[in-house]
Amino acid sequence: MKNKHGLILIIAIDIAIVVGFILTICLVYLSYCFHEAGHIVYGFLNNLVFYHEISSFEISNWVTFPLFPFLKVPQQTHILEGRGSLNLIFGGIITVIIGMTFVCYLIYQNFTFKNKKWVFAIPIYFVISEIIRNYFCGTDNLINSPDPICNKNIFVNYLFNYEWLILWGILIIMLLPNVENLLQTLLIKKSNNQ
Repeated sequence: MKNKHGLILIIAIDIAIVVGFILTICLVYLSYCFHEAGHIVYGFLNNLVFYHEISSFEISNWVTFPLFPFLKVPQQTHILEGRGSLNLIFGGIITVIIGMTFVCYLIYQNFTFKNKKWVFAIPIYFVISEIIRNYFCGTDNLINSPDPICNKNIFVNYLFNYEWLILWGILIIMLLPNVENLLQTLLIKKSNNQ
């Protein structure tokens, strides 16, 4: 029985790693889309509510997705018509935080699994990521320029390149007990049928 449990654990780890990686890709990609959409929505609403103007925007820059070079993600929003505002500047960060919290809330409410509390680590990850990546080291701030430490600091460059590993780790921790439990249940059902 110990050998079966060890084998189940190894298979569960493998499945959690693969599924966690796929979910990481989806969430990081989604965060880029949420971010730029947030700039557009908040900028549009700001101009409509405060100035009674209809503004227009475009995604002016697309960059290579950090995990897969063949995918492009939106990177910069440009105002074609309208006025800039704090709502426009901070709309991307706010939308990612709200959007990821909502996605995690839906996961929490609609799925039954062990380690449910780890779901809330996902929005916390995105809050920290957005503040570092876009406020301090991006242009979503009051001076519209990255902090100088971001250009010189090797740690920050490594963080940008490998921060997704933290999210992947959170998802593996969240998924592993559930996958292991599912495999044990399937094994028990199979042995009962024989």
